[in-house]
Amino acid sequence: MLQFQGWRVYTTRTTQSLDEKKQLFISRAPRKLKEVKEAIAEKSTLDFKTLDNGYSGAWLDSDYVEVKQRWLLIESEQAKKREQHGLDKRMEKTSNEAIKSFKNLSRQRFPCSLDADKALTVWLKYHKELAISDSEILKLAVFKQSGRPKLNQPPDGYEYQITGQLYWSQKSREERLQEKGMFMLASNDLSETLTMGKMLSLFKSQQSVEKDFRF
Repeated sequence: MLQFQGWRVYTTRTTQSLDEKKQLFISRAPRKLKEVKEAIAEKSTLDFKTLDNGYSGAWLDSDYVEVKQRWLLIESEQAKKREQHGLDKRMEKTSNEAIKSFKNLSRQRFPCSLDADKALTVWLKYHKELAISDSEILKLAVFKQSGRPKLNQPPDGYEYQITGQLYWSQKSREERLQEKGMFMLASNDLSETLTMGKMLSLFKSQQSVEKDFRF
């Protein structure tokens, strides 16, 4: 009998237990797994085969949690279009929020260039999907006396201000787009009778009943 698992129960304990009992399973492997992320990142090197209804798949050998398995990396054109649309909307929202945040940062005055540089570094840390072109830290003369300074009057000190132009990092966008419409199936059924199409069909039919499948 074939056992089906959702990604939430694709754990070391469950997977090893089923295999020890000689119980065959098909499961969705969580996308957050390091091995799944690596497979998606290297998908251009894999041999994808065209399947029905806008799907394509590529086999990978795996011994995840010391259980011999076949993993099937699936790409869904329908899901890819849907997720890409959602990504574009999120990127637009994030971009608008980042522009507002950067404007606030660029209005600030810092007592030294080092403080300004540190503030910019911290800002970029929390906005990794964005990059800044023509970034510059301006040195601004400060006069304590009110009114317009006299010609050649030396400043009382200096303050520093951040300037630059925001743009989306192309690398960040490509990395996000690359994983859209992708998901991984896993099985310890190593027989040739379990084809790509059969594995996908079995899992989809089961998940449509359990409402744990979204592709």
